[in-house]
Amino acid sequence: MVERKYSWFHLKYFYLLVVFSFLIVSAPLMMALITGFNYVERLTQQSQEAVLRAVKTTQISRQLLSQSTAMERSARQFVVLGNESILTSYYALHENYLETAEKLADITLSADLRDQLSSLNILELKLFKSMELWANDTNKNPVNPQDFIAMSQTAASILTNSDQLIDLELQIMESLSTEARSNMNKQLLWLIPLFVVFMYVFTRLIANPILQLDKHIRELGNGRFEKAIKVSGSGDLRALGERLDWLRKQLAYLEKVKREFLQSVSHELKTPLTSIRESTELLNDEVIGPLSEKQKRVCSILQKNSLSLQKMIEKLLSFNMNHSAKGSAGKKNIYIAQVIEHVLTDHEAIILSKQLKINRDLENWIYLANEDEFRTIIDNLLSNAVKYAPLGSTINISLHGSAEMIYLDISDQGIGISHKDKSHVFEAFYRGEPPTKGVIKGSGLGLSIVKEFVEAYHGTIEVLEPTENQNGAHFRISLPIASDEELAWVV
Repeated sequence: MVERKYSWFHLKYFYLLVVFSFLIVSAPLMMALITGFNYVERLTQQSQEAVLRAVKTTQISRQLLSQSTAMERSARQFVVLGNESILTSYYALHENYLETAEKLADITLSADLRDQLSSLNILELKLFKSMELWANDTNKNPVNPQDFIAMSQTAASILTNSDQLIDLELQIMESLSTEARSNMNKQLLWLIPLFVVFMYVFTRLIANPILQLDKHIRELGNGRFEKAIKVSGSGDLRALGERLDWLRKQLAYLEKVKREFLQSVSHELKTPLTSIRESTELLNDEVIGPLSEKQKRVCSILQKNSLSLQKMIEKLLSFNMNHSAKGSAGKKNIYIAQVIEHVLTDHEAIILSKQLKINRDLENWIYLANEDEFRTIIDNLLSNAVKYAPLGSTINISLHGSAEMIYLDISDQGIGISHKDKSHVFEAFYRGEPPTKGVIKGSGLGLSIVKEFVEAYHGTIEVLEPTENQNGAHFRISLPIASDEELAWVV
């Protein structure tokens, strides 16, 4: 079974995970938006109520002042003239005053305004009772004019404080606005990190399965079939991972069958080929009897092609051995330049026959490696260079290094590698078109074996683009030097 990660997020379909992630990630932003809207709505409502309350207070205060003045005038006229109609008008003004004072009392007022309104009501009631006594008994002392003056001053003071109420309401709204801004900033301080955390978590949840699929597909493409494929995430992606694992097993089985087949065929071919070579050598040495010139040429052709066939079979066996091995064994300190010279000695005959010039630029590096594997690497690259190098041309061999890498370059002056073949040149059994007639195609395993051995040392091999002054194929091997182990040094 595929290992289950993030089990509480395990949805059946990938798109449901995407939708769910979007909703969760957007939740903090929605909270901030809703909170901000509520604050704006609250401030709008309070500002409307404050403006309305201030306007109504001012209007009613003006009415109180106007009514107080009118009542004072009516009272003074009645004291002087004693006219009943004036008294009736005074009573009507008294009723209007009571209604206006009640309206003002219903409004939410400050403590000062309420005290002033209470004092005004007491004065007005005192004056009203004095007027009633005067109307019933004219021998009584008339109303004290100072009481009317005090009433008008109190009403004027209420009006002044009502005007100041607008400024007070503005201060209250400003305070509420500051409080709302502060609360919004506090919310953002934890909403933004929460948004970032959610975004990171769900990005990993969505991206991890895709990255895992990409990694496993690359491993399959590179021929690595040993590790089981496990993909976490939604149900459909896990199912896709299981199908990829099934494909891995099928490819691993086919690879095993191919290797067994190649190994079996290689071994089966070696025995009759050995007999053919021995028989050809007997004929060529005229052990059986003398040969004519034509017969000698035929024997020479048989000997040459049997030798070529033997090399192909040996490469097949080497290819299978390399795939079967789990790592390079038998490592020791080798002189790379010395290995290169030994390989050049092996190819000395063909180098002389083609009148090739070998241009060496070798630093004396010592490297921890399997000598046979390293010899095979150089032999295959040099064989290709000698094979395709034109008569009388130059083959360049360069060995340089740094604190981190060793670079081995081998280039020739042949026709080079075509752009079409460049991306396939390291594939097993791939053979490009021979550049000239008479050049026999190889097995297509030489460069593949080189790549396998180089990668066993965590190195890389690449085909470099030819420079302006030099054509031909240019191969570069890059081998890393571990910083914590003495894997390589120069002497």
